[in-house]
Amino acid sequence: MSFIKAFLTALIGSVAVNLLILVLFRPIVINPAMPLHALSVGPVAMLTTIGIIGAMIVYAIMRALLAHPARVFVWTAVVVLIVSFIPDYLIIGETSGMFAGGTLGSALVLASMHIVAAIITVWSLVKLWPGRHDVVSTR
Repeated sequence: MSFIKAFLTALIGSVAVNLLILVLFRPIVINPAMPLHALSVGPVAMLTTIGIIGAMIVYAIMRALLAHPARVFVWTAVVVLIVSFIPDYLIIGETSGMFAGGTLGSALVLASMHIVAAIITVWSLVKLWPGRHDVVSTR
């Protein structure tokens, strides 16, 4: 049951906050003549969901193999988060294809979505679905 609670918290929280970021900042960073497809509801919701599912799989494997998976998972998530900024940087200045309209502003908005989703997902998994020895005392 804690698996489902952690998954739903991560999914609903991350998608909701990322869509809020999208609604607030898309009008500021998007050029209407060349709108960036990656900054629209479908791709944001889908890619956020895929990232959460990936994190759940990684954490499930770590829970099965490690006595204390939380610490290793947090550091793994930090590394993956940093690597996830690379595609955001690479879209800056694109004028054709799927990432046409990429600007520094849109890259920063995408990066902020990665950060928010990572924080919510890591917190949800570590706190709501702890490993065998990572149970947090509620005293």
